[in-house]
Amino acid sequence: MTELVYADAEAQRLCREKWPACKIEDASDDIHPERFEIEVDCPQAEFYQFACENGFVMECLTLQLHLHTPRAERRPETNALIDGLIAIVSAAKAKRTAA
Repeated sequence: MTELVYADAEAQRLCREKWPACKIEDASDDIHPERFEIEVDCPQAEFYQFACENGFVMECLTLQLHLHTPRAERRPETNALIDGLIAIVSAAKAKRTAA
């Protein structure tokens, strides 16, 4: 899968640790100084879960496009992916609140 991520070098470092064979290309410009494209051999759901757990899921462009598409117009597997991410975020938030 390929994703355009609007995040800093720390997110890149985390991705390289998780997937050493991934391809990361600098995609920054004058307007977006912290942006990179990642190509990684893993399911989209696995990548987004990792991004969610590491705090940069909302910086993933493809996911943002999915979130702005009405639910009825998205593929069922995309809705399931988004529902799963919402559950992860909700559980993390509840854990932080309880602590």
